[in-house]
Amino acid sequence: MKRYTAKFEKRQLVLFSENNSEIGKIVEANKLISWRRYIVCDSKRYHIKNVGFLWNDIELSDGRKVIYYTDFGKDLIIKADESDIKICRFTSDKGMQLYEQKKLIIDIQTHRKWFGNPVFSIEVDDSVDDALALLFLYYSSASLMN
Repeated sequence: MKRYTAKFEKRQLVLFSENNSEIGKIVEANKLISWRRYIVCDSKRYHIKNVGFLWNDIELSDGRKVIYYTDFGKDLIIKADESDIKICRFTSDKGMQLYEQKKLIIDIQTHRKWFGNPVFSIEVDDSVDDALALLFLYYSSASLMN
């Protein structure tokens, strides 16, 4: 398991490794009228787009194709790939947890402070790519980013 920490810095939520090096970040950018959200990870930019009924679901794309999308009505995050489809189910019993075939792959715990923004501690299975970890972190912290 990899252990990460996420902290708010300005209008960004930054993900750090155990040795405090930056893994990626969730960025909100104001584009004239609307807010654009994207994830920067592994020198790539992934666009976050709200879709579906009442814009409840999310698509994460690299600009050419959708990589992950959600079905929040069924508590699912789905990886769409030509060769592989990966379906993960999430729960919010004790923190936010993401499972793939009953195996815990991401566990996010929120540590609230009396004043200031919360800090997140995240345990990620070695098989999980950082883009999925950041997407799940985005979902887990979306209400705090607005």
